[in-house]
Amino acid sequence: MAMAQRKTQHSFKVLTIGQVKDLLADEFPDISPSKIRFYEDEGLIASERTSGGGHRRFSRDDVERLRFILTQKRDRHLPLKVIAEQLEASDAAGEHPNVRTLASKTLSAATSRTFLRKELCRIAEVSETFFTELSEFGLIPSSRQEHYSTEDLETVRAAKALAECGLHPRNLRVVRLAVERELDAIQRATLGGGTDSKGARALRERRQVATEAMLRLHSSILRREAGAD
Repeated sequence: MAMAQRKTQHSFKVLTIGQVKDLLADEFPDISPSKIRFYEDEGLIASERTSGGGHRRFSRDDVERLRFILTQKRDRHLPLKVIAEQLEASDAAGEHPNVRTLASKTLSAATSRTFLRKELCRIAEVSETFFTELSEFGLIPSSRQEHYSTEDLETVRAAKALAECGLHPRNLRVVRLAVERELDAIQRATLGGGTDSKGARALRERRQVATEAMLRLHSSILRREAGAD
């Protein structure tokens, strides 16, 4: 409710950096003017400057772009280089969608790329033995054989980081089991709808929204319980 009130107050012609921070604070409590300026310095967003004092001014598209960056960092833990590539692809297509549409399009484009096993291990900087362990414990589907997606690459990178913290592949089976339970809950909750193409599309959209919400819920609870907030 508080965020909706702030959105109404800001008519969205242009916003100052402080107004942008206030607008996004409910969704991203750690947002700050310095973080916004950092993303601008990295070339991920580009505000306009006033002619007099050179103050930053942000449009609706700028705010949605920033929301996408923050969402990808928080929910998917993507590096800035990958987020920049996603935004470049959107820019090249001349699109200025909202965060949900942009996330859907860039995720679809990302998952269309495939890697061979050795290439994925090289990029993720892991041994093939480590990769094999991940497959054996169900974290990487073995049915894909020699072709792996960007999601698989992200899984391997995350597993590597956890192994460096002492959580090895054999300790991560609980993660796979938890994911299966969460997916089952989402599928059960989103059953229904028509059997035509419109109904199928609505079902996919409901499941996408539920999946994104589940990711946020999982991430927020884990951070809270770990005392990392």
